[in-house]
Amino acid sequence: MYIPSNSYLRNSSVTNPTITQTGLLENYYFKVSNSKIGSGVTSLSKDGSIIGIGSTGIDNVYQVISVSFASTDVYGEGTKPAAQVIVSVSSYDGLTGFGYSNYYGDYSWGLIEVPGTQNEYAVNSNYGVVGLNTTPLVRRYNYLRYQNYNPI
Repeated sequence: MYIPSNSYLRNSSVTNPTITQTGLLENYYFKVSNSKIGSGVTSLSKDGSIIGIGSTGIDNVYQVISVSFASTDVYGEGTKPAAQVIVSVSSYDGLTGFGYSNYYGDYSWGLIEVPGTQNEYAVNSNYGVVGLNTTPLVRRYNYLRYQNYNPI
């Protein structure tokens, strides 16, 4: 996984500090969309239970089993630092052609940390990840009034 050099996450006027590599860690969840290979895959959690059943490409919600960072050949960018994320799937059927230098799709994830709050929410993606999106979505009712992480 790689954040492209033209991504808004690397723009200091949008994010400060800029984000140059994914913050995904073991046990985090992420979503793959707009994938270009595969024909549907069932993603599994660390304990082997089903997270989601995809029907298009490798579009699905996955749990990170492990992650490592190293320089590798990135599609359209040359040799760059990127993340190798290991996930669990029920079958590798239809998942041929993976490599290190192709674009396979988009990924998205998010983490919300609120100091002093201990909330945990289960991800329920049994309703699919293609078409009408039923994966979790968090939106604020009121905008945050912060600039550079300081109250305005």
